[in-house]
Amino acid sequence: DDDDEWGSDDEDGMEEAAQTQGNTATSRPVSVPAQVFGAENILPHVYLTRGCDLNQVFQVVLALYADVQTKNELALSKDLFQPDRADKGDVDAAVMAVLSALVLRSVDDNLPLNVAPEHLGAVLASAQASPSVEARTSAVRLLGTLGKKAHSLPENKVLAVCLSAVLRDTDLAVVCEVLNALFDIYADEQYDSVFHEVKFLTSLEHVGAGMKSKIKSEAKSLDRELVAHAKETRLNLLRFIKYKKQHLK
Repeated sequence: DDDDEWGSDDEDGMEEAAQTQGNTATSRPVSVPAQVFGAENILPHVYLTRGCDLNQVFQVVLALYADVQTKNELALSKDLFQPDRADKGDVDAAVMAVLSALVLRSVDDNLPLNVAPEHLGAVLASAQASPSVEARTSAVRLLGTLGKKAHSLPENKVLAVCLSAVLRDTDLAVVCEVLNALFDIYADEQYDSVFHEVKFLTSLEHVGAGMKSKIKSEAKSLDRELVAHAKETRLNLLRFIKYKKQHLK
């Protein structure tokens, strides 16, 4: 029984249950923006040429995104029309998938890409407020990928604040993406001072308890693949918390 298997924090039982769920998972439906832009693999390795200027593409996409947002705000101020939340979510999802793919290619192929603080503002706004779960997830993935690039402690603090803000999302898919980003970034001990300053350990313990409750109460209504992913992520979270507690003593 699923509830019984996940009624405790026994890691061996959780891991076995996660594997069982993963083997029986069904494919989740993919939205049009995800199909078109292909996110991590398709866009950077197929649509972009080897000599592509990632900075230029990144800035152009952000400029187009800002233009769409400005026109929507203007229409609202003049009561011309009420932008559809679904349409806005599709635009957010498409843009964040492209930007995330650009950052991923920069990391994978060691290509230059400068992401300025004002760029992070647009990404964080989407991560926190987009009506699209896919957009919020892609925005978090972008932040997590940035964390894989060599960066300073002040830059890490900016990423930490961004990820901490999104950690309170109510959707399991987004929370799992945030957690996996944190696992990758803070496995590196050089950022322990930021991890401690932002009080991530306390936040993660709260998230772990919240995930356990949410998975138990909503498992039957959620996509099985998402449930399996959430269980596996929570198992990794418990291990990560244990590691950090031992290391930060």
